[in-house]
Amino acid sequence: MRIVIIEDEALTAADLKDSILKVATSSKIDAVLGSIQEAEEYFLGNPLPELLFCDIQLGDGSIFDLLNKVNIDVPIIFCTAYNEHALQAFKLNGIEYILKPFSKEDVLRALNKYERLRSSFKSRFDYNQLQLPKQQHLLVHYRDTIVPVPFSDIGMIFIANQVVYLQTFANKKYVLHKTLEELEQTLDRQFFRVNRTAIINKKLVQEVGKLLTRKLLIQLPPDFKTDLKLTVSKTKAPAFLKWMKGI
Repeated sequence: MRIVIIEDEALTAADLKDSILKVATSSKIDAVLGSIQEAEEYFLGNPLPELLFCDIQLGDGSIFDLLNKVNIDVPIIFCTAYNEHALQAFKLNGIEYILKPFSKEDVLRALNKYERLRSSFKSRFDYNQLQLPKQQHLLVHYRDTIVPVPFSDIGMIFIANQVVYLQTFANKKYVLHKTLEELEQTLDRQFFRVNRTAIINKKLVQEVGKLLTRKLLIQLPPDFKTDLKLTVSKTKAPAFLKWMKGI
């Protein structure tokens, strides 16, 4: 079971994460988010979890503002110090309401309720048959805004001076706050990681040459501005050539 936690008190978030993993050992915590802004950015760029644990009033706003703004259509277990929001919580996918300070028994009871409800729904509908829409863009920070960059606009993602950059075909550059390993999991088969420092779009490859070391040298279009010399190691060369052929 994949779970996301939204909680701005670090100790409470750590305690909640620990309690979940102890009473539901097969669970995986995808993310612990400490603000409404961080949660909004996360859900705009990542797949939905199966279950959400969240506080109601965070330092930069109410969870209800987030739920009314971003489509987070998953069951929610609310963890809060106040009970006056219970009615509104159950109108917004809430399945349980835990009052702080909570115990492991409270968390276990809430998770058991989720499992009962999931079993009930699954008897009528198999969620494994759902074909979720695939992500088609990366979210990047540009000045004070968040900009979605479509996969089709991305020419290359590379590391320079320990910073990860995205460069579009139009030669716009953005700093990314993810590793190449994480990005590999997000990008589609139009992209290939040619070496430890670069992922490229197939449309960027103009020509492929062979070096004496049995590495491959990738020639890029002259209007794509970069000082990088892109090579494919001899161990990755067979997979790269299959990728180029669409196999």
